[in-house]
Amino acid sequence: VSQSRYPDVLAAFICLGLSLDQPNYSPSLIKALGLLQDAAQPLLIIWGMKDRAIPPSEGPRLQKYYPAAPLIQLADVGHCAHDDAPNQVNQIILDWYQQNFSLLS
Repeated sequence: VSQSRYPDVLAAFICLGLSLDQPNYSPSLIKALGLLQDAAQPLLIIWGMKDRAIPPSEGPRLQKYYPAAPLIQLADVGHCAHDDAPNQVNQIILDWYQQNFSLLS
């Protein structure tokens, strides 16, 4: 079991878990993806294949709602890819950013 570097993460995780079944917990992700696609906003999806919180099968399912968004699936990474493999995730984001945004406008 991996352990977070942040001491309050357990309390935050418990609060999140308790709030999931509350009305109006969050806006619809499917609607949000549609809005992003309609506005032609670039999107990158990074998913850990060892995610035990949200099954990895959800990545390709979400990508159906925004087919232009690349889906990067990381083999030995869990739910918090940025914690599990920060160097790898940072490089993926930097590469994607450079492909989608001009650094010299």
